Amino acid sequence: MNVNIAKNIIITLLIVTAIFQTNKLWFGDPSGRNLFSFSQNDVANDKTNIATIDLKPNKIIISYGNRNFNIITTELSQSNIKTWCDEALEVVLKNGKFVQQDNTLEDILKQKCIIYDYGFSIPAYSYIESFSVSTPSVPLKIKSFDKVFILPSRNAAENFKVFFADTKNSQLVEFSVSSRSIKNNVSGNLIAEIEQMQKEEKDLVYISALISGFGIFKQDEFIPQWSRGDLAYAPVVMSNPFMIDGELHMQSLEQSMDLFFANPAIKWKDKDMEGTYIFSDENTSVKYSEYGVLEYSNYNANEKSEDDSFFHAYQETQKFIKKDITLNNEYYLSKYEYKDDSWYFYFDYKINNYPIYFSKDLMEQTGMSHGIEIIVKDNVKKYKRFVCNFKTDILTKEQANVDFLAAINSAISTIKSDTKLNIDSIALGYKTQLNSPMKLNWFIDIENTQYVSPTDGES
Repeated sequence: MNVNIAKNIIITLLIVTAIFQTNKLWFGDPSGRNLFSFSQNDVANDKTNIATIDLKPNKIIISYGNRNFNIITTELSQSNIKTWCDEALEVVLKNGKFVQQDNTLEDILKQKCIIYDYGFSIPAYSYIESFSVSTPSVPLKIKSFDKVFILPSRNAAENFKVFFADTKNSQLVEFSVSSRSIKNNVSGNLIAEIEQMQKEEKDLVYISALISGFGIFKQDEFIPQWSRGDLAYAPVVMSNPFMIDGELHMQSLEQSMDLFFANPAIKWKDKDMEGTYIFSDENTSVKYSEYGVLEYSNYNANEKSEDDSFFHAYQETQKFIKKDITLNNEYYLSKYEYKDDSWYFYFDYKINNYPIYFSKDLMEQTGMSHGIEIIVKDNVKKYKRFVCNFKTDILTKEQANVDFLAAINSAISTIKSDTKLNIDSIALGYKTQLNSPMKLNWFIDIENTQYVSPTDGES
């Protein structure tokens, strides 16, 4: 009798073990198998620290205090300047005192400072939430802003100052704290870093349109100038990670698509008449077109989230993007909008401290004008991305010899208008080229129309 009981126990244990091992074979580690399907429980149980999903500025501008500037747009997460500034900002957001002041942006720009330029308007409450701060002082004084000016103190007697600026509505508010309340010698480190950067010889410097008195711009722009002769730079090449020797590598593609499904084994695969591959299950569809466009759609109707804020939606985009292991490029948030009860986010790629702009040809092929487009309604419903790796061709050098004034004149010469033209923005960036290396171009927005001017004078 005891022998039979023992046998039954052993058989039961073997069955349980077999079920567990089968589960491991099908799903791998169960704790991490549902990579892209975010239910409300997934969000609730997510251990990601909110402060690690920060609202990164599009660029960090460093003012030397002598009318010259430097700009950092890539590798911001590895920047000492951003680390120190974030430490100071957290203290200011928690303990900063509102200061009645009469400074202008021009006054601030003439001092040594660091500028977080977001390029879009941020709700103040969302900003303090990204620092895990609950103090409502800043939102009571300014509802939203697009730039943050950080002025480190030169000595312990001075206050550490931060200005929040809504440049479109000409609103500027100041908060400050005692320098002693910010640990780790942040002010000293920032001043030393600014002075060290100023000493280093650079081929490219930036000037402020506001300080320089360029009245043709609608708002302040930081304009690149090469300090001597022509600007030597490395071009950038594009490559599709799924293409090997000119052929689509189906195994790599399908393995990458598997990441979007809770159970890849039950998905089905199809190919339409236009050559687009479609991977689906009952809740999810992922398409991949011959032009390198990946499009994820989530049809699962989850319970409505109680949090419909900008920052909650932004968090969802970052959680989703971080799990896309095929994304190897740096990116930044270009713009966002709220419509039809959903948040729409548009991200673009960047490399070598320059943004990457889509050419007209690429926009027509892909149906996209941005590198990544995401729709969030409670969670990510749509995720569309141009799949491409960008790499610097370090063995090749190009020369930029058309400065910003020549580029502006070239753009204006093509416009037939009797009225004074105002420039919305100007930027130096790479333009995508499908079959040749990408070069730097001037991108000039005039009256909501973009004009592209090559930096080498070629058409």
